[in-house]
Amino acid sequence: MTTSRLMKLILLLTLIIPQAFASYVTENFFVKLKKGKSLPETDLISKSKNLFGELHVVYADNQIVARDFFKSHPDVAYVEGNHKGERQNLVIEEPLEFIDAPQTGMLSFKDPYYSRLWAFKSSVVMGMGVDDAYVNFPRAHKDKIIVAVVDTGVDYNHPDLKNQMWVNKNEIAGNGIDDDLNGYIDDVHGINLLIKKGGKATGNPMDGHMHGTHVAGTIAAAQNNGVAIAGVSSHARIMAIRAVPNSGDETDLDVIEAFLYAGKNGAKIINCSFGKYKNEKGMAVSDAIKHIGDKYDTLVIAAAGNENNNIDKVSVYPASYPNSNLLVVA
Repeated sequence: MTTSRLMKLILLLTLIIPQAFASYVTENFFVKLKKGKSLPETDLISKSKNLFGELHVVYADNQIVARDFFKSHPDVAYVEGNHKGERQNLVIEEPLEFIDAPQTGMLSFKDPYYSRLWAFKSSVVMGMGVDDAYVNFPRAHKDKIIVAVVDTGVDYNHPDLKNQMWVNKNEIAGNGIDDDLNGYIDDVHGINLLIKKGGKATGNPMDGHMHGTHVAGTIAAAQNNGVAIAGVSSHARIMAIRAVPNSGDETDLDVIEAFLYAGKNGAKIINCSFGKYKNEKGMAVSDAIKHIGDKYDTLVIAAAGNENNNIDKVSVYPASYPNSNLLVVA
C-alpha cells in the first residue's frame, strides 16, 4: 500500500470510528454471560464489575477488539454498548412569583399554586383526577412509600421537599464514611452518579438543573404548608438519584446503577421522566428492570416522551421495553 493510500485509509477511519461510537461510551461495554458461566479471562480488558446476575460491565482500551472477542465466545449471551441519550438542552423553567392563586379543586389545599397542577384537575376534563381519588378513597392506606426520582437530582433543601425526602437512617451525614457499608459514602438522601470518586458515585444528589426538583415536587411536595404547590401523594418519600446530566445525555450504566441502588434501598417505585431513541436494541437496562422487579418488587414508571409519537412504531427507551414491572405514562 502506498503512503498516499495509507493516509487516506487513516483519515477515513478517523471519520468512521467516532461515528460508530457516537451513541455509546467508548471506555466500557456490557457483557451478559450464559447461565452458570464465568467471565472469560483476557488481556484485552483492564477491569470488570459484576452488576447483577450474569451481567457485567467491562473496561477496555480497544473496545472494538475486546467486543469482538466476547461476541465470538461460546459462554457469552450478548455484548452491547453502554448507550447514551441524545444530547439535548433540558428546558430551564423560569422561577414563579408566588402570589395568591384561586383554588379550584375539591380539596382546596392551602398551597398558593396547588390549582395550577393539571394532575389535580378532574380526570374527565384533563389530568389524573387526584382530587377525585382523595374524595372517593379516603381510607386508602397511609403507609410511607419510597419513590426514587432518577433525574437531574433533587433540591433536598427546598421548603416544599425537605421534610418529604427519604432518609438513609443507617448513614451519618458528612462524616466521609460508608456507615451502612452499601458502597456509597454519605448517601443520606440518595446518590450522585454524575460525580464519582474512585469510580464510585458520591452521596450528594443535589439538583444541577431543577428538572428533578420539579418532578419530585409533583410527586410529593408538602401539602397544606402554605408554600408553592401540593404533591400528588401525601405519604411518599423521595429518594434522589442524580443520573441525568443537564444535557439529557444519561448513560445506560448510570441508569442501571440508579435502578439497583433504588431497589436495594427500599424504593418500591422508580420515576423516570427521561427517554432516548438510540438504543440499538440493547437489553441491559431491560434486564436491570426485570432484576429489581423480581428481587425487590420494584415498579419502574417511565415517560413515553413529550413528542406526539406512537411509541409502538417509534421506540423510546426505557418506555419501549417489554417488562411486566414497567408502567409507561403518556
